[in-house]
Amino acid sequence: MTGMRTITGLAAEGLASSYGANSTAVAAAGKQAAAAQAGDALLQLQQAAVGKQINGFAESVQVLNRRLRVFSSGGMFELYYSKSGSGEGFSSFARNSLRSLVDAYNSVNGMIKSSGYVTEEGKRLLNGVQALLQGKDGQDYLNMGLTVDKDTGMIKLDEQKLAGFLTENAAQAKKLLMDKGFLAPTLQNIIQDVLGKKEDYYFCRPFSVYV
Repeated sequence: MTGMRTITGLAAEGLASSYGANSTAVAAAGKQAAAAQAGDALLQLQQAAVGKQINGFAESVQVLNRRLRVFSSGGMFELYYSKSGSGEGFSSFARNSLRSLVDAYNSVNGMIKSSGYVTEEGKRLLNGVQALLQGKDGQDYLNMGLTVDKDTGMIKLDEQKLAGFLTENAAQAKKLLMDKGFLAPTLQNIIQDVLGKKEDYYFCRPFSVYV
């Protein structure tokens, strides 16, 4: 805050002229001014940090949104499925697409888990996905190679399991990924919720205690 004279600083100067440099009141005012300046500097650092997190979160959400387009109605996953069913071309495409989706999801989840500024709404944002993978269809997702860590919320993909599942149960895989109430639609609902809010809705902005 070089070159700026705060209200507290001016108060300290006034006390200095009235009581002398060694006055207890002057010393207290000086300490308060120093504390206010340190607080302002810390606030600026915190504001910059949370701003960076908000931007990173927004970018991660946009990436996840793009990855989800593959699994939308009439999207590439459905197209490949209709053309080659459980063939090797479909299986390869599905593995690559799901890997990218999981990576994008984990990026969003990592942003939420690592931030100290996320609101309670933000902390609950991905609960629906975790409940889905651990719920009544959890065993089917496990058989397909998808599991979620109950502590971190990160999704793990076993591509060998997925390849076998796609060969034997392509229709079931399509259901688990694309049908209403399952993975892609659940994620898309979350994305729409995020995009419908203000940029920093899921984050708490730090504020100064010196008001």
